[in-house]
Amino acid sequence: MLSEKEAIAILEENNMKPSTIQQQGRKTLVAKLTNGYSFIIKKDESMPRYLCAYLNSNKNGDLMTWNRLEKNSLLLAIKSVHEFLGIQPQWKVESDRLMTPITIAFLSLLISTGYLFGSKLAYCNAQNLDMQLSQPDQVSIMSE
Repeated sequence: MLSEKEAIAILEENNMKPSTIQQQGRKTLVAKLTNGYSFIIKKDESMPRYLCAYLNSNKNGDLMTWNRLEKNSLLLAIKSVHEFLGIQPQWKVESDRLMTPITIAFLSLLISTGYLFGSKLAYCNAQNLDMQLSQPDQVSIMSE
């Protein structure tokens, strides 16, 4: 069994912003979609302990119905609505917020690794240059 709070959370996670409408003592969650479509969730009249959902069109009325919703069935209903309307899933805001620090950390790691590798390479080149400059003197001393 799915509660209204859980349904609201699932809708919001899937970029559907529901508004609550109170009619005759009954709550109805309505998420406005594109082109006059709405996704509606309310108590199932045949089984009041459960919620049901509808895909509604301003022109054609209810197009699809889902009864006795649970978490998984609501997720599948949302996926069906997105596919039917051609809505592409979007990144969640939390994911975008998380990607910024991860990207900064990754770039910092690349820059610091490049700096360390470059400074080590420069040090090795300087050592090789010193060795090459000092070798002819040693060779000439030995040959004498």
